Amino acid sequence: MKLLVCDVEGTIFEPHMIKDAEHASYIWTKIADDLGEDAKAEEIQTQKKWKEGGYGFKVSGTAYMKWVQATIEIHEKYRLSTEKFNQIINNAPYVPGVKDFFAKLNRAEYIPVLISGGIQNLNTKACTDLGIERENSFAACEYYFKLNGKIDWGLTFVNSCNFWGKEEIVKLLLRKHGLGCNDWIFIGDGVNDISIAEKASLSIGINPIGKLEDVVDYSFTDFNELIACKGLIDKTNIIIESKSYLNESAHIKCTNEIIENYAEEIKIKAVSYVQKQIGNLHLREHRIDAFSRICKLSHDETAIQKIKKKMTGIKELLETGQTTYFLYSEFLHETHIAFSLLQSFCIAAEIMTHITFMLIADDEKLQQFIKSQSKSEREDFKIESLDAIFKDYKDMRNRVAHTYQLISIEAAQSFILRTYENIQRMELIINPAEK
Repeated sequence: MKLLVCDVEGTIFEPHMIKDAEHASYIWTKIADDLGEDAKAEEIQTQKKWKEGGYGFKVSGTAYMKWVQATIEIHEKYRLSTEKFNQIINNAPYVPGVKDFFAKLNRAEYIPVLISGGIQNLNTKACTDLGIERENSFAACEYYFKLNGKIDWGLTFVNSCNFWGKEEIVKLLLRKHGLGCNDWIFIGDGVNDISIAEKASLSIGINPIGKLEDVVDYSFTDFNELIACKGLIDKTNIIIESKSYLNESAHIKCTNEIIENYAEEIKIKAVSYVQKQIGNLHLREHRIDAFSRICKLSHDETAIQKIKKKMTGIKELLETGQTTYFLYSEFLHETHIAFSLLQSFCIAAEIMTHITFMLIADDEKLQQFIKSQSKSEREDFKIESLDAIFKDYKDMRNRVAHTYQLISIEAAQSFILRTYENIQRMELIINPAEK
């Protein structure tokens, strides 16, 4: 089994060009174009600012996330509506041959994955049309809108899914599926794909731009040309003519019908789903190692017992939350769920942050942490490699702790997937993948 990792904009979907822009995508440039000349001018200015390092080191995840946030602000300023946004997503044109390629993809050998510097809503269209599991789709952000039609910042996640962030996600997925460091192929088109293409065991360019063409092993105008390359097909076993994701979709539909008839099966499905997400992570071993380190540094029983309570139950909490989500989404067929019902996912992420901190902090920071527990103090101890994850967790925690509104099932799913992703990222920091 291998991963087939695909870029999205310019690779799966045709790029949309606007005059004087530094680069083309589909979603970013198309939205700017449709919002008018002023929005388009500001979009171009943010691209130039990014190129000149105005958001920071331009190929870093942090700089790209700042650019994404600035772009969302432009969309909000020029009143991007739900109707306009959905129209742009629904009319997105595929690169020739994409649907045929994924219909013939050998699913017994390859797990298709989408990693994009764009918007998850566009990825979701591709997931639906091409038979790709939603949990194997990653993007820089996802849009939700309030009832008044304005962008809902409270549900709009921003993620480091471009440049080196793509490589990190590949490492997470290889770990998740128990695959080796070379068990993946990459397909992309742009300069932001150069680094990941260089790391892939085999890389394919779809109408590649600039230096990417010099990096990839194979280059094609579109997916029809890729399908026609018998040498590559024979070498990789990407395609089996009789295989279709539609068969898999039919199986999923059948499974859902069973769940509808037998509500007690939801728990079984939830346990299986959690196992699929974290089954290859060494969470139990990490917890034991973290507690052992605490005990070596301190004999303060009060602090040790408090810390011990913060280290238990990740898997159980995820199973509880997943069961609740499946109950609402697949048994009751609810379109919305109370945000507060997702709290167990946040607690699971919090436990993982404690374990990660205990394993990678130096002795001095960890001793300070232990002392703060015995004094019942709340104190944050910063570690640079964890800063982004801690911030993401706190944002998630604050939303479920202080927001009792109903959110859509789709927004809940995105929230849940971010929890799994954060746990996987932390486990990767504790136990780096083989290079």
